[in-house]
Amino acid sequence: MNVSEDKKAGMRSGAAGSILHGSPREFHSRLRRCLHAGWAGIRAGLRLLAFLLASFALAAVFFSLLPWTVRSPTRRARLRNRVFGTWSRLSLACAGVRVDVRGRPPVGPCFLVSNHIVHLDIWVLASKTSAVFVAESGIASWPFFGFMARVLSIIFVDRLNNRTIPEVNQRMEEEFANGHVIALFPEGRTSGGARLRPFRSSLLESAARREHPVAWAAIGYRTGAYDPPASEVVPWPEGLSIAAQAAKLLLLDRIEATITFGEGTIRASDRKALAAELQKRVEAIFTPMV
Repeated sequence: MNVSEDKKAGMRSGAAGSILHGSPREFHSRLRRCLHAGWAGIRAGLRLLAFLLASFALAAVFFSLLPWTVRSPTRRARLRNRVFGTWSRLSLACAGVRVDVRGRPPVGPCFLVSNHIVHLDIWVLASKTSAVFVAESGIASWPFFGFMARVLSIIFVDRLNNRTIPEVNQRMEEEFANGHVIALFPEGRTSGGARLRPFRSSLLESAARREHPVAWAAIGYRTGAYDPPASEVVPWPEGLSIAAQAAKLLLLDRIEATITFGEGTIRASDRKALAAELQKRVEAIFTPMV
């Protein structure tokens, strides 16, 4: 079947028009992606620089004022709370993290339990509470973070060595007696954010034995419209270095963190029953991360 020259010309013209019509859009799309990636890298560097400057400035303020608190545990606690809270808020701002609070944060003395998605959870909670945290001992070896965690009275627990639990419980009891909120993550390790891990009861021994009040909260994260889903980039996969995890978060446009506090507190004399009830209440206010 022969095709007329006019028809062939029309077909060539249509194909050329289609190419010319599609190419600019594809080119502009690729250009936008390249520019966005370039800006994300520059922004990540600026965020890291801002974080380092803020952190060292606050460390200098803390240690310059520390001698004035030697004879006053109350002044020491007040200084620690202000520096830790300010450091958390500045660090989150530098990383592009916004925190939305639902409910009312608890006031000490009490315990506070929450789900645990990423180590960023500590800054998120510290930005809205004056809590003393119980955290895994591995953080103590991190460059700078470990040093700051120790001087800011974070209680470290070695979850692979149960013999350290009594000492940790004693430290928590001392902080409770000083009127603090004691924040801990009973899941024992970070999760993927889709569901809660079973709550362990060992760190609730002190709260149960003396029937101290225990509050609860749920933490969740969302990313920006141009970012990968939060479930893919916010959780910390096992084996990933702290530098790689930090780079992954700093490259995002933004992170929106949400803390939902439960209403009131509960008490129980059995730590396993307390852990089970707290898990039920955290699950009721927990939103799976997508």
